[in-house]
Amino acid sequence: MTTGSFTVEQTGYSDPNLFGKANGLGDLEMICDRAPLQIGNRVWVDTNRNGVQDAGEVPIVGVTVSLYGPDGALVAQTTTNADGEYHFGIDNVPGGLGQNTAYRVVLDKPSDYAAGGPLAPYTPTAANQGGNDARDSDGVVPAGGTFPEISYTTGGPGDNNHTLDFGFVSTVVPETTTTTTVPATTTTTTAPPTTPPTTAPPTTPPPTTPPTAPPTDATTTPTTPPPVVEPTVVTTAPPIVSGGTVNRLPATGTDIGVTLWWATLLFLLGTLVLLWPAGSPKRGTVELPVHGPKRPPQR
Repeated sequence: MTTGSFTVEQTGYSDPNLFGKANGLGDLEMICDRAPLQIGNRVWVDTNRNGVQDAGEVPIVGVTVSLYGPDGALVAQTTTNADGEYHFGIDNVPGGLGQNTAYRVVLDKPSDYAAGGPLAPYTPTAANQGGNDARDSDGVVPAGGTFPEISYTTGGPGDNNHTLDFGFVSTVVPETTTTTTVPATTTTTTAPPTTPPTTAPPTTPPPTTPPTAPPTDATTTPTTPPPVVEPTVVTTAPPIVSGGTVNRLPATGTDIGVTLWWATLLFLLGTLVLLWPAGSPKRGTVELPVHGPKRPPQR
């Protein structure tokens, strides 16, 4: 009887009803392939740059991961999923991973690092930090190399390893705010004693002298302006000459009248002298009215 890839045969007996272990047929044994291997894990952004996967740090999606065999030949390629995870195993490596075989896991697709690629703004973070291989980053750029890689040798059947992680940090250095706490300082300032302001006594305004009112005595005689004196013109008649003697008229009126009288007399005498004919016999002498003793008339 043949079932699948297994064949069961009866030998030594012709009676099929006697089939059994005690009747000459030993027990059945199944021979299976060895358990396959699987390796891989995660590509993520190390936001705080500590080389350790911390809660809330985001994955990097769509990164191409290459697997190279012991001879340096490319064995398989895959890309990270929505969780940033990758793996290599029986489902994507032809014939599966070899046991006790040296492999290299490399992120070496150039377009991933070009503008628009998933790794364009990043560079590998520090490797093997924190002492926990399940949470640290294992990818390093070898001397003379260009891309980060992880070298790993597989174990025996079923010896899987999901700790091969790649951490990246942004090439744009985030701005950091440094807060410096300055201890409070207490400054004691001793102020000079305050002298209370001197209050000046209230200033008493000088006594107000009421305006002097003119006396109201009924006996006070009101001031009368001096009378206007009209000049008095005194018309003085010419002196009367009688018997060779000039009879002076007595001066009358005020000083102004006397002055006018003398001026008029002198004017008439001067006119008489100027008009008197030269060589005319003098009939008499005119005596000027002067103050002082009188002189006798000349003959």
